[in-house]
Amino acid sequence: MNPEKDITITSPNENQKTSSPIRITWDEENKETVKTIVVDSNIIMKTSGEYAEFELKAGNRKITVFSVDKYGKGLYTSVDVFVDKTSATATPLTILVTIFMILLFIPKILPKVLSKKSKMKKQEKTKKEGEKK
Repeated sequence: MNPEKDITITSPNENQKTSSPIRITWDEENKETVKTIVVDSNIIMKTSGEYAEFELKAGNRKITVFSVDKYGKGLYTSVDVFVDKTSATATPLTILVTIFMILLFIPKILPKVLSKKSKMKKQEKTKKEGEKK
């Protein structure tokens, strides 16, 4: 394999903090190639496209894209990333679901809670009045 720069990883950037699943994209002069995606010396997948998506374990990871054309000419490029297992979409999604659930159930629960609170106050008042007599 020849480490020429005829192929470049466009995303993620070098030393970027990212989440899993990861989407890696590249730019290559020769579009008629087969790419082998390798993470930390383990083959993850092969594709003829211009991107790949896959799960990664948390931690520092070296992603390498090997590209081989129909004549056997090979190129590769690599990027180091830090994978944070917290999903980039999970946190906002969790917040939205929580807000939705609160808005959905407040009209049903709030009157019951207020009613119980009111009953408890009445019972306390009655009890205090009974103690005074």
